[in-house]
Amino acid sequence: MNRFEGVGKVSDVITYPVKSLPGVRRSAVRITANGLEGDRLFALARRGVDQDGVSPKLTLRESPGLGAITPEYGDGCVILRKEGMNRPLALSTDSYRDKEVVIKSFRGVLPLLGIYAGKEAADWMAEAIGDEDVQVVAIPDDKNHWRSIGAGDQRQGAATRTGRGTDGYPVHYINLSSLSAFNDARAQQGLGRIGPERFRANVEINGSFEPFAENSWGGIAIGDVPVELMALGGCKRCVTIEVDQKKGERGNDVMKSLNALQGEMVFGTWASPSVSSVGQEIVVGQAVVPIV
Repeated sequence: MNRFEGVGKVSDVITYPVKSLPGVRRSAVRITANGLEGDRLFALARRGVDQDGVSPKLTLRESPGLGAITPEYGDGCVILRKEGMNRPLALSTDSYRDKEVVIKSFRGVLPLLGIYAGKEAADWMAEAIGDEDVQVVAIPDDKNHWRSIGAGDQRQGAATRTGRGTDGYPVHYINLSSLSAFNDARAQQGLGRIGPERFRANVEINGSFEPFAENSWGGIAIGDVPVELMALGGCKRCVTIEVDQKKGERGNDVMKSLNALQGEMVFGTWASPSVSSVGQEIVVGQAVVPIV
């Protein structure tokens, strides 16, 4: 497999135990058949259903205050904390077996099947975001996912299943050189710098890469073995990138400045691990080589 000259490294690996909540930065993450271990174990939805029996999704787009909740991994559970709330919430992926919930799809793909995580979880989340119309949904391994990679999307050697609860594909990576160039362009417009958390990537890479060079890569190879993340296309952005997740507040200038720089609302790359990468780990500090 051909690779460009130039080597970078993994700066951070991030997983998101609850979709639309902030991520957890980790030193190493194992690759599974569904993407990254511990990623998108839970999702959020409205409590009601439409005429088809499907519950509308709830994300940062509709509720920026989700960005002010802090998740962490506990012993067999996910723990959520919110400043000003006296008690944390512990969510176990193995505790829910009763009420099935069908959540409206993201970007027109198949609905997501999950399991209602209970009244305690729903009430805690309602208090945390100041909105009673919310429920927490567990996404067990035996439930279907947003979609499988179609024939038009698949790349040679890519795994054929998506990660649970993602917008489209299992893994998302960004090139921090591109973020630096974006922030330089924003500075010229008199706008403030933004952090990589705005783009909610799983893998952040840095090195001697040119800004936006990743748009033409076929993926990235990580480590000596290596782990191969096969590119499946650029990540089209929505108003989620306007949300300052450290404050839980939404701005209005990031999408405009990105479009001015790129000519399109794309930043970062969707990818799928190669079949041979399942079971391996991505470790912070590992070498990264682009694939062409």
